[in-house]
Amino acid sequence: MYVQMGEAYIQTIQKETKNFNEVADFEGAHQAFVAILNANSHFNTTRVMASIRNSQDTNDEFYRKEMEYIFEIEPQIDVEMKNSMKVI
Repeated sequence: MYVQMGEAYIQTIQKETKNFNEVADFEGAHQAFVAILNANSHFNTTRVMASIRNSQDTNDEFYRKEMEYIFEIEPQIDVEMKNSMKVI
């Protein structure tokens, strides 16, 4: 589940960055920009929730693996966000 979630955020950021470059009007650029920010916001919410769950029970294997995945995917999402902000 989380692997698909992380990849989906990355794909959304990449797609909307491309859309931002290709649109001809302000409204389209604004929609792409908001979609990028929303994807990043949703990831951050997911990250915080995972951290809270893990903090409540550090012995739970699912929560531990969830945090391991977050730590793995977070740098990739950060790179995509930096790349999109360069374009914008």
